[in-house]
Amino acid sequence: MCEAIKGTLLSSPSMTAKWESYLRKIGEGSGSSETFVQNIKKFIQNLIETMPEKMDGSTIQKAVEQQQTQSSYGVCPVCKKGRLVDRKTLISCSEYSNGCTFSIGKTIASKKITEKNIKDLLEKGITPVIKGFKSSKTKKSFEAKLKIEDKKIGFAFSNK
Repeated sequence: MCEAIKGTLLSSPSMTAKWESYLRKIGEGSGSSETFVQNIKKFIQNLIETMPEKMDGSTIQKAVEQQQTQSSYGVCPVCKKGRLVDRKTLISCSEYSNGCTFSIGKTIASKKITEKNIKDLLEKGITPVIKGFKSSKTKKSFEAKLKIEDKKIGFAFSNK
């Protein structure tokens, strides 16, 4: 959408200034809010009618792929088709809708997982020992490696 409105009146600072100027008139009592709303409706209707010709499917697909590549951690180690993308609380495979359920929580056992941990997991399948995990049952701290095992993230404990 941003690409499609680039260069249109909607993205124009002068249009924003005109709107603000008219809103000021409304605030002062010398302009009509009904007139303003009617003009905005006409403007939006025109945009809706002309946008599809400016946004062909390939433009949208290209933008989606570019965004996924930019925010991607690489190819999914499980399905090998999807890309691991950053979500709010986890990093998950873009092929979720096609059945791949692989994900890495950004917090595991009360420990925030670092970018380096994620990189190690994806490149090597295992991280170095990470300190500061907390058991959900006993609330005790422990250390372990994270590893990809059986299509999910698990702990690998070191024998000392």
